[in-house]
Amino acid sequence: DRIARTAVGLRALGIAVEEQPDGMVIQGGQPHGPATVDGAGDHRLVMAFAVAGAATPGGVVLDGADEVATSYPAFPDTLAALGAGVERP
Repeated sequence: DRIARTAVGLRALGIAVEEQPDGMVIQGGQPHGPATVDGAGDHRLVMAFAVAGAATPGGVVLDGADEVATSYPAFPDTLAALGAGVERP
């Protein structure tokens, strides 16, 4: 369930979120880290949380970061070129 996994990841970053049957309500807040987020085997979640990690003090460690190879193998290089990186556990 991608909605549930996204909500879990956002909460790991300290973001208030309420799951709905067809989405979520994000209350917002400042992300905090360091945080570990599980990509749950979903390349889209890995990329989303990698981008969120770039704005998170202390950064984000992504479980399953290798999943990005499914759709964007150069994603870690692109992120690094922007001054952010993907840390693998």
